[in-house]
Amino acid sequence: SGQSNMDMRMIGMTDSPINGSTEASLTADNSQIRMFTVTRKTASVPLDSCSGSWKVANSETFWDFSAVGYYFAKKLQAKLNVPVGIVNSSWGGSRVEAWITNEVISKREDAYKQTTNEKTAQHHRASNLYNGMIAPISNYKFKGVLWYQGESNIVNSYDYAWLMSDMVKHWRTVFETPQMPFYYVQIAPYKYPGNKPTAAALLREAQEKAMSLIPNSGMVATIDIGDENNIHPAEKDLIAQRLYMWALSETYGVKGLPYKSPTYKSMTVKDNVASLSFDNSIKGFHTAGKVVDCFEIAGADSVFHPATVVIKYGQLQLQSDKVTAPIAVRYSFKNFMATNGLVFNTAGLPLLPFRTDKW
Repeated sequence: SGQSNMDMRMIGMTDSPINGSTEASLTADNSQIRMFTVTRKTASVPLDSCSGSWKVANSETFWDFSAVGYYFAKKLQAKLNVPVGIVNSSWGGSRVEAWITNEVISKREDAYKQTTNEKTAQHHRASNLYNGMIAPISNYKFKGVLWYQGESNIVNSYDYAWLMSDMVKHWRTVFETPQMPFYYVQIAPYKYPGNKPTAAALLREAQEKAMSLIPNSGMVATIDIGDENNIHPAEKDLIAQRLYMWALSETYGVKGLPYKSPTYKSMTVKDNVASLSFDNSIKGFHTAGKVVDCFEIAGADSVFHPATVVIKYGQLQLQSDKVTAPIAVRYSFKNFMATNGLVFNTAGLPLLPFRTDKW
């Protein structure tokens, strides 16, 4: 479920392709993969039925399958050798509030007010999509949920982690699966014209926070596949693979897979050098042979400057000749920063964006 990046079909969208789709069509025939796409529907009260039909994957039908859903299903079916069914219930541009029942969302006063006024679009309106597109499938038994949404909530990132947590808790109750896995995608870099330069960075921060609020959840990174001028990354196969690795590791019990991106742990400062430590760094870091250019460092004046980076024994050491006493560091903490100077662990997973300050 989610918005356009989850709904985006194998055929792509206007001026937005899906990488590898033509090659994938050559091996699309598989009677063990089926997808049901819930027809878009808004409702003011929960419905008990919806429109749509199950389709078997083949070179003709799969073009209308969710790309993330299809690539995930294909990998899972090949690994487990069991039938895989995917239900795609998504709406492009939707806000998370629309996927939450009215009773639950009304407890978040600010979000509820934002999404119930007369000017609210139908796919933003509180509970509208839950009522029309989730309630009708609530009698199904699902193994887990894949979620790709958040771009439309950069305006209220301060509420997003709690809204996600509220939604997942309620869905687990409705589906009668208290520990139902919930794996989701961090939104990718994009310039977001007209918004504050860190609006999307704050939303990504909220998405990471949600992992600590939602048991049995996991988030995959897309910080390395952003496009300044296109909000729809073409690398849906890579996104599906990262979700698949989480599912294999946490849901299907496959051991030994590197599936967690590195995350910031702590910082120490000596003289003008800030040394950073991380979780999930495996055997340290690499930069794919490129100069790291996504770190910034600041002193007591709260002014950030580009930082030079040295990788040393799994730590990152930062400094700038313009900051004599660093107290804060940021990494890719903007709506969009060039994705050619990032840091990866030795398993090839990108470091999640972060900041050490709360300014």
